[in-house]
Amino acid sequence: MDSREIEEMLRQDRAEWDVLARLLDSHPEQPLHAEGAPWTARDIYAHVAHWMAHSNTNMQALLSGGTTSDIEETDEVNTLWQQEDSRLSLEAARRWASETFERRLQVIHAIAPDAWNAELEAIARCDGFEHYVSHRLWIMPVRL
Repeated sequence: MDSREIEEMLRQDRAEWDVLARLLDSHPEQPLHAEGAPWTARDIYAHVAHWMAHSNTNMQALLSGGTTSDIEETDEVNTLWQQEDSRLSLEAARRWASETFERRLQVIHAIAPDAWNAELEAIARCDGFEHYVSHRLWIMPVRL
């Protein structure tokens, strides 16, 4: 990826992150996802924080010559993490997600343009703006 593509990706990430965060913050307690996944704002913040942290770790590992950790995103993994994170407050989940998002930007900004390859780009993109959009679209409009 060249510097223009990186900046465009990060611009989209920031724009969609801001939209999702405003939406979550405007409905802090009610279930926001469709039936079968009655997630609240806390659950969604914690979910994206987990996945961004995973991507951040993988990007850093790849850059340092290490190996990446593959965790397949399944309903079972997401449910397990939701159960583990149920003890978090909304504020703690929001803070964790916001800090992890900012860390994501730092990691990506620190990558030299000539270090980018298909694998690194795939990792960077998998927990970016498209992930935030998917959660925004899952949020039930009738509840809002």
